[in-house]
Amino acid sequence: MASITNVNTAISQAQLIDKKWADFINKHRDANLTAAKHFRDFSSMVSSSGDTVYIPNNLVEQTPFTYVEGKRLSDNLQANTETYTTLSLNTYKANPFLISDKLNAQSKFSAKMLGYEKAAFAVAKALDSAIFAAGSSAHPAINSGGSTITNLDLTEAQTRLDASTVPEEDRAWFFNPWCLKDLMDLTGNYFTSLDFGQAGPLIKGQINKMLLGSPAYKTTLMPSAAAGSPAQPIISNLYAHKDYILWAANFKDQKQEEYNLDLQGELCNVRSLFGVVSNRTDHGVVINRQGSTA
Repeated sequence: MASITNVNTAISQAQLIDKKWADFINKHRDANLTAAKHFRDFSSMVSSSGDTVYIPNNLVEQTPFTYVEGKRLSDNLQANTETYTTLSLNTYKANPFLISDKLNAQSKFSAKMLGYEKAAFAVAKALDSAIFAAGSSAHPAINSGGSTITNLDLTEAQTRLDASTVPEEDRAWFFNPWCLKDLMDLTGNYFTSLDFGQAGPLIKGQINKMLLGSPAYKTTLMPSAAAGSPAQPIISNLYAHKDYILWAANFKDQKQEEYNLDLQGELCNVRSLFGVVSNRTDHGVVINRQGSTA
């Protein structure tokens, strides 16, 4: 049978077929930002001006002398050793984007809002990553070469900070999700026993249990490395007091926008000017895990 000709088809009349855009948007999945919330923040001191914060160090322990009657106190004066930690605001991150007049007029979606969402996260992520990268521990890393994290690694980390007389309050755990899985998969009742942990409020990125009295957070922003032959990835985790790392920002996740006639659109930007410094190196300890994450 001969083919019928001159038939209107979906191909010949494609321009008449509606193209549908779903209201649902596949958005970039943000990582949990936890570092800036935990470690000590001096931003209030430089919000109006300044590029450096000096933090006095009164760390040297003194030794009282044995007093003998008739002796002068002035012969045994105790002098403070005055040093300081320098926190310099020298990292400037910007994430600009342009929303053209044509895009703004013809787009069904709020392109500027979506642009700000991604830009703000990118800049905030840069700060969190910089905070973790600034860590410098006086303690040797725990579990170097180990393929899993166990409860024994956690108690060792706690003991090292205890032995350095680090205050128990204001400590926190930061785990890569794969390392947190190691702990959840342990045989025993470590994550159900109140001797090891206790229930706590659910905060974004935080698991709903306190581990050895400190909150635990999930993060994928800890520095990565590789070691061995053949090279194996090393996943870093951290147990630290808030004084372990210091940071400050002149401005943080600040939005800017102005109309640009030359570019026929609105120029938008999110920016941060911040600084990060390692402070009390005995107030944190790294827990490593070697091996594939998959």
